[in-house]
Amino acid sequence: METRRQLVHFSGLLFVLLAQVVGGVSAGIYFFLIAATFLAYSEYVVRETKRTMGMLESLEKRMRDFVIRFERKDVKRPFSGAIWFYAGCGFTFLLFSLPEASAACAMLAVGDSVSTLVGKR
Repeated sequence: METRRQLVHFSGLLFVLLAQVVGGVSAGIYFFLIAATFLAYSEYVVRETKRTMGMLESLEKRMRDFVIRFERKDVKRPFSGAIWFYAGCGFTFLLFSLPEASAACAMLAVGDSVSTLVGKR
């Protein structure tokens, strides 16, 4: 379970690589959009609204079942780690140069994942 979660954290490196292509400010905006998406979906999951119908509800349930497998069981708000990761990287790419922001977010993605996995062992 924890290994799967940390692989998701480690995948944050893909977004750092994307930042090299699109540039620092654009990457910052993308990170904020991703964080906002996680925040909105988290709120939806917490409230468990039942306004969706038929196929849409079935699709959302399958998606929820998939993404919840990457979350700890004891959390009150799902995806809070993802929200903070992407928001933090968003600020970093807006406040610092591309190389500095890339290094910081790469260290966060790798360091968080590896430290948890090593610490568990």
